Amino acid sequence: MKTSQKKNETNYKEVIESICKTVILLERSYGADYLARILTGFDRYGLRKEEHKELETFGLLEDMYSFKIIHIIRFMEELGYLKIADPTYGNLEITELGEQFLEEPTDIMIPNEKLETPLLDRLLTAELKQIRREYSETADIMPYEVFNNYTMELIVKKKPENVTDLRMIPGFGDVRINKYGHAVLKAIKRVNEDAPDMLLKQQVSRPSHQSVKDLFLAGKSLSEIAKTREITVTTTIIYLENLHKAGQIDLCQWIEENIEPQALHKGAEYFKQANKPQLEEAFNVLGLDYTTLRMCRLYVANMKSEQAELAIAS
Repeated sequence: MKTSQKKNETNYKEVIESICKTVILLERSYGADYLARILTGFDRYGLRKEEHKELETFGLLEDMYSFKIIHIIRFMEELGYLKIADPTYGNLEITELGEQFLEEPTDIMIPNEKLETPLLDRLLTAELKQIRREYSETADIMPYEVFNNYTMELIVKKKPENVTDLRMIPGFGDVRINKYGHAVLKAIKRVNEDAPDMLLKQQVSRPSHQSVKDLFLAGKSLSEIAKTREITVTTTIIYLENLHKAGQIDLCQWIEENIEPQALHKGAEYFKQANKPQLEEAFNVLGLDYTTLRMCRLYVANMKSEQAELAIAS
């Protein structure tokens, strides 16, 4: 595989060749998850047929994560090289276009971001696996009998909000909706509500944020932090806002000490009254610089949060 740094994409020609060959060698259609198991040589839970271990592509991609292979398979569907033969189980078959590629393989560049699983999707997948595990243990059935991997993948992708949406997921008819629908919809709602906090925690744990945090705690000014990190002052402020919201620093005292009192009062009063506190609108009304406005907005948001907590406590 060759990566193009300029375009942030990678050539997966050989991987796609291996996937196409595997689909043909298996002789009957299987899902993306099973194809990944063949290609990585993962047989811990057994294979559909013992002879599948003898396929020339078995274990050919043993150094690649299964989830990444599945992402590539989905990209191949977009290209028209593979298609879903069974919408209930997600079994795949090669298309005429895929066969043509196999006869004359060409470079296939895939954007790296296409092969990344968003945090929200990872969280929801973990929740759904837990639901499946609990129901399978209670009913003494296999997890895939609760719902299979392809159904789970579609739930994660589409994130149904109600029973009507859930009924549109292949493999989730009335019987499964009655048995598992409430638990699935509840999990989706819970993950959606928790996701912002989880995303923020992930964001501020990165070295870029932590280095800004260290410089801030060392007493460096915004311009000094920006210069040291080779970022803009605006980016520095965004990082500090994220760190403040995550509870890793307290910007309120810094704001009181560094923002001119009259400007802070003027900006704070505006944001207290604003229904939708937009910076551009505040700039047009108040004429204060964007750095001051950002800090005033954050200061007011913090005050409102503290007031809400006190109201609950009392």
